[in-house]
Amino acid sequence: MRRFQVPGQTSASAHATFSKKEKRRLIAMAVGSVIVFGAFLYSTLETRNLEESDLGALPPSEPQAEEKIFLPEIDPGRIDALVADSKPVDRVTLESDAVDALLDEARRLTPTQFEALGEVELNTEVISRIEEDPSAHRAKAFFARGVVDALRERERNGVTEYIGRLLLDDQSTCYFLTLALEDAPENGAYVRVDGLFLKVYSEEDQLRPGEWIEAPLLVGPKAVRSYRSFGIVDSLSPDRFRGVEDARVVGSDSPAIVRETPFEPLWYLMAYARDLPQDSIDWDEAPELDGTLLDELIADPEKWRLKPIRIPISRVQDSRVIRANENPARISSYTQGWLGNWGWQYAVRFMYPRPDPSIHLRDYAYGRGFFLHDFAFESQARGLRVAPLIVLTELHRFEPKSDPIWGLMAKVLLVSALVLIVLLFVLVRRENRKSREIEQELIRRRRARRARSGNARPAGT
Repeated sequence: MRRFQVPGQTSASAHATFSKKEKRRLIAMAVGSVIVFGAFLYSTLETRNLEESDLGALPPSEPQAEEKIFLPEIDPGRIDALVADSKPVDRVTLESDAVDALLDEARRLTPTQFEALGEVELNTEVISRIEEDPSAHRAKAFFARGVVDALRERERNGVTEYIGRLLLDDQSTCYFLTLALEDAPENGAYVRVDGLFLKVYSEEDQLRPGEWIEAPLLVGPKAVRSYRSFGIVDSLSPDRFRGVEDARVVGSDSPAIVRETPFEPLWYLMAYARDLPQDSIDWDEAPELDGTLLDELIADPEKWRLKPIRIPISRVQDSRVIRANENPARISSYTQGWLGNWGWQYAVRFMYPRPDPSIHLRDYAYGRGFFLHDFAFESQARGLRVAPLIVLTELHRFEPKSDPIWGLMAKVLLVSALVLIVLLFVLVRRENRKSREIEQELIRRRRARRARSGNARPAGT
């Protein structure tokens, strides 16, 4: 069967394909979508690279591994069978077998393990409970802080042991037996001892002959230097911060390299940040840390010392929970890290007097606190740098609904895809409609032509 083409009309097969103009339009839209996707991908990668370069401005840091605590199995019954302290006459001797057995357990314990054992601080009330029933507390973990009131050493089995007496903060007393004295404490030194309870022990007072002092005896690995507590710190005394020094940028008229933060001012401000009464500061009036204020902290730190400052939403460049050494604030662990912001020329070091393991690298966080001083540090890739230290009284993790870069890129790609789909649908539908119209027109004309041919045929043929 022959096919006919209507004059002035293109064939159905020709209309089944797009015109050159339409093809160019589709290609342009596809190329545009690819360009948009590539631009956002490039922007994202550049952002990641910029964040990595910002980390190069920080001091080197080691990854913080998750600590696994293994606790020894201590048999209190075995220790209890080796000691006697039910009578006053029994309390003046130290049973060697019991000391050896308990010292063998205690010498391997770390501060973290003592804490995991549920150690309790000795005071008048706790000591009374121990003296009422020593066997019930045998080989249990305790710690004590106080002034060394008496100290002697002895050699036994080729090992030096230190036996001392502590006068605790509430004027109660305890004894200790350790293998080491950190920072060589002596009479009058303030120390901390972590240990396992051996027995109620009694010694004659060296200053008052004939007077015997009974108290619990702890067996531990060492006695370490400690500090008298600040107590509750709800106000700041500027006199405590007069000796604080600041680092100045190398190349200035009078450069100064200050790498360490002074011990007592730091912990005093940490205690204040922890104990700060609510509503004692109008934080709405406190300035927000922007690029201009950060430059002022570096240029004129004395002006801003101890001033309240609000930290805007910033990127966490490092954050970790630190177990604190002995300090007068009585803070056992705290959060320390770095914050970065697009509007800052310098990274900011922060210390927060509470442990917050929810803050991680690359999180967003905000808070408020007090500026202490500027310090110098050796960065990973940019040499000697200077940064401000801010002690926070509040630290909050900020959770954006979505990453703005990826969200915007997804929206652009989605809109582009929808436009292409709609355009293709419209064009294909239009082509199909035209094809049907042409096909119907061809059929109509074919029928009309056949009808004319039939009418023109001679009669009788």
